[in-house]
Amino acid sequence: MLTSNRRAPSAFASIRPYFYASVLVLSLTSLASAQALGSNRGPIGGEGSNTIQGRVYFPSGDQRGKSIKLHLETNLAISNLTAVTDQDGVFRFNSLPPGTYTVVVEGGKDYENSRETVTIEPIGSSRVSQVNIQLRPKIDAANGAFAGVPKPALEAYQKGTAAAQKGDSKAAVEFLNQAVTVAPNFELALSDLGSQYLKLFQWSKAEESFDALVKLKPADAGAQLNLGIALYNEGVDLMGQQKFEDAEKKFNWSETHLREAVRLKLPGPSAHYYLGMMLIKFKAYEDAQKEFELTISNGGENLALAHKFLGGVYINTHKNKEAADELEKYLKLEPKAPEAEKIKASIKELRSKQ
Repeated sequence: MLTSNRRAPSAFASIRPYFYASVLVLSLTSLASAQALGSNRGPIGGEGSNTIQGRVYFPSGDQRGKSIKLHLETNLAISNLTAVTDQDGVFRFNSLPPGTYTVVVEGGKDYENSRETVTIEPIGSSRVSQVNIQLRPKIDAANGAFAGVPKPALEAYQKGTAAAQKGDSKAAVEFLNQAVTVAPNFELALSDLGSQYLKLFQWSKAEESFDALVKLKPADAGAQLNLGIALYNEGVDLMGQQKFEDAEKKFNWSETHLREAVRLKLPGPSAHYYLGMMLIKFKAYEDAQKEFELTISNGGENLALAHKFLGGVYINTHKNKEAADELEKYLKLEPKAPEAEKIKASIKELRSKQ
């Protein structure tokens, strides 16, 4: 929980306005960030200088340490577009020219194949595109993941996941709600329902779904993370409504679940990222600095906003060189950022004060 000596949300930090961004949904199912990389997690793809990298997640964190095969599909004349995840589920395709690619995860006998399309624009060089993929068990009553699930719930779940694959979150929510109404303890349906609510920015509904899942599986680090994300965004909305006491309660609960995700050794940068965002609001800059540094060191080195916010924290703690360094990293990752010229001017000013 947030300690009593931290400022209430009514005294939120006044970090320069351009260091804030619109609310992001960085959950296990939609995480726009790089993950920890190794040296042999993907092949040399072609003669370009770009990279596609990411992580494959198993349902409810199961099967950690199991390798999964992947391949890229593209119209470009490139060979050797296959890879295998490492024990953490991380993969990487190197040396890619600009173009459109589809990352295909081969689910084998236990999981559905998954596909995600990535476009590398012909802007600059050495660009890194992130894609993170949630594996889904093959929907079959004989599959242990669906043991004891009534047939009507299974059928509704199948329709819900099909709608989600098509990008129709509203239809997915309708079917997944049917599934959990029939089977309230249907963990996969609760998880997918919460994820669809996150995509729809329906934070309170997402909180409800992930809270039910956490009660069923308190050791599920991914569920703890997503519950923390939902609560964080509820707090942000309440701030906008000037309901500061209610916002503080949501932030307190969010921190509890985010730290539990960290304690459960959830891989990746997401929990640290949201903790950093929250701590900024309480002017807890030293703590926020630690969390953003952990965000970057735990696989978020190519997460542009982590560098942007860390730069903002360094400005508020008068670490001018470090602030300029982080903002330069942000612009390298986001050269077309709308506020790029303003940030370049700030970097110049910060360098003059070193």
